Amino acid sequence: AGHFDGDGGYAYNLDFNDENVDEVADGRWSISVWVNADEDMNKWSSVFSTTAVKDEFDTGADSWGEGFQLNVTDNMRPQLYGCREDHCDGSQKLTAPNALELNTWTHLAVTMDNGTANLYVNGENVGTYKGMITEFNRLKVGLNRRGQEPWKGYVDELMVFGDTLSDEDIANVYKNTLPATPENTTAINWAGDTVVVAWDAVEGINEYNVYYSTTGTVNENSPYITVTGGTVVNFDNLTQGQSYTYAVAGVSPLGVGELSAPTTITVDGMLLANEPLWETTVDNVIYGYARKAQAMEFSPDGSKMY
Repeated sequence: AGHFDGDGGYAYNLDFNDENVDEVADGRWSISVWVNADEDMNKWSSVFSTTAVKDEFDTGADSWGEGFQLNVTDNMRPQLYGCREDHCDGSQKLTAPNALELNTWTHLAVTMDNGTANLYVNGENVGTYKGMITEFNRLKVGLNRRGQEPWKGYVDELMVFGDTLSDEDIANVYKNTLPATPENTTAINWAGDTVVVAWDAVEGINEYNVYYSTTGTVNENSPYITVTGGTVVNFDNLTQGQSYTYAVAGVSPLGVGELSAPTTITVDGMLLANEPLWETTVDNVIYGYARKAQAMEFSPDGSKMY
């Protein structure tokens, strides 16, 4: 954690701006931070800000722009305050209903989705503002846009995400919770040189890494593919007679969860595309064609078709 004593010290990065950072330039981003506020802090004291008054760095080129800051009000309520081009008239404010508890760690977060801002305190959404104009023309930590009201207290784990996190994402960031481990991972040599890997969905998770290996073991250093919006993926053009091992992990803004129990399957070449066709019949009714079988039946573990 970084401690700010209120005497004006702060951190800054002039290169963290919309021109250089595509992930925030599209208007979809999120910021998460832990704060521990001291007493006797002034109104407008800011955890961070993304703009500056003209000539703050004696360049003669800075203006208000459309930057923003996360400050406290005169009664210590967290507030997202946005500027409009060349002025800050106070018309863009999103204020939490309650004051920060002094000398206590509090989690604050802001999300932006093309003008719709949300403010969170300890994982809970405490307000929404639609139509807020924002931009990054720098990133300052521990000082407001004017360079006059420094933060007093601790700041820790400041994270900027290049996407709009959901309420559930913010709650997980607050709880510092990685995704739960996927269960019931299976691999089936469905047809020819294709293996189908499937797993049970993890609540609140929409993205997974599917790790694979031909050595019999798989871990977080193994190669993987990322699956979004589903719990099934095909691996095609595999080698006949080769064994493949797979494991799945959920992905969230905080990182990658634990890998599932691995599953291994050998590609045995059943149902090859160039093998003869046979009619499939049930109760003497023709339902279509299959290869290598007149009656299809799965083995007990689902890994083979007879």
